[in-house]
Amino acid sequence: MFMYVELAKEWDRLNSLSQEEAKMLDSTIEDGVNTAIDQFNYQLEERLFEENEELKDLSKEDTDKIIRAIGNALFSGYLIFVSYQNLKNIVRKPRKGIVYNPTLMNEYNDTIVPTETNEKSEAFNRFLDQEPAVEMLIDKVAGIEMNILRRTLPIIEDLSYRAGDLIKTTLARAVFIGFGIAYTENNLK
Repeated sequence: MFMYVELAKEWDRLNSLSQEEAKMLDSTIEDGVNTAIDQFNYQLEERLFEENEELKDLSKEDTDKIIRAIGNALFSGYLIFVSYQNLKNIVRKPRKGIVYNPTLMNEYNDTIVPTETNEKSEAFNRFLDQEPAVEMLIDKVAGIEMNILRRTLPIIEDLSYRAGDLIKTTLARAVFIGFGIAYTENNLK
């Protein structure tokens, strides 16, 4: 439980960095990561709105709030791994020029969502098994992102259970994907 509390505190701290600290963190984030977050944001958004007619009927303003929430969830997941690195005293390296396509995406696919189990995916799953605090924080952050969306989009309470659950599932997937992006970025560095 100690690791979870410390990890959660570090994640919370990273979400409120000063401008100077944010610049330092940004100098360690590969351009491929930013592209990956944008691409996954778009894919999750497309899938979400394709799967539910009720969500398609929302106003542009409400739709934009959901899209922003997906992007925030992706970056929050990324910050979970950065928090882990900070607590384990893993020095984040400056940008190396890792691009999204194909380098980062190939690494992500081979490690996080391989068609067949391989050494990289087994190492990733072992990592999650050995660090249950990380998985707990991923779940907790997904709930936090959903609660933030509820505050910024009050009409969410008026949506059907199916629509609300789909949004919640999408945000949880986004947090996990963001974590996976950071994990694979670290592998490549």
